[in-house]
Parts: sequence; structure tokens; C-alpha cells
Amino acid sequence: MKLAERIYELSKELPEPTLVGLLDYAEFLQQRKSQPVEQTAELVSTDAQRGSVKRTLALLSSPRFAQRPKADGAEVAQRIVTLRGDWDVHG
Repeated sequence: MKLAERIYELSKELPEPTLVGLLDYAEFLQQRKSQPVEQTAELVSTDAQRGSVKRTLALLSSPRFAQRPKADGAEVAQRIVTLRGDWDVHG
């Protein structure tokens, strides 16, 4: 099966919002391919101004995020295990 056929077959099972994201990404890659490497960073920043990348970077650099509560990794992992156990009991 050719790659395009495989993508087509897989896309029939995806919800529409996911397909929109897939199309946006494919168009982004097409634009990136046609531009020299030095323009790629500019393209990414231009694309980021429209979407969640810009918002994510703004959050990561915000004072509020820097002052977020921090937890021990083992404690978080144990909490996840506990919550998953609750799902099994109630599911």
C-alpha cells in the first residue's frame, strides 16, 4: 500500500477536528519544504502566532507558571496509580 493510500485509509477513522489538524500540519510541511532553512524559523513563528504554540510559549514564560506549585515526581506517579485504581473500581 502506498503511503498516500495508507494516510487516506487512516484518515477515514479520525474525527473532523483531528483531520483539520492533520491538514494544517501537512500544509505547514509543504510550505516549509519549499523554503530555505533560514526561513523555517520565521515560518514557525508566523504559524505560532495563529495557534496554540504561541499561547503555550507565553504560558511557559509567564510569572504565574514560574510560581506554580511543584510536587515530587514519585508523589505524582503514586497519585496517578491511585486514580487509575479508582477508575478500575468504579468502571
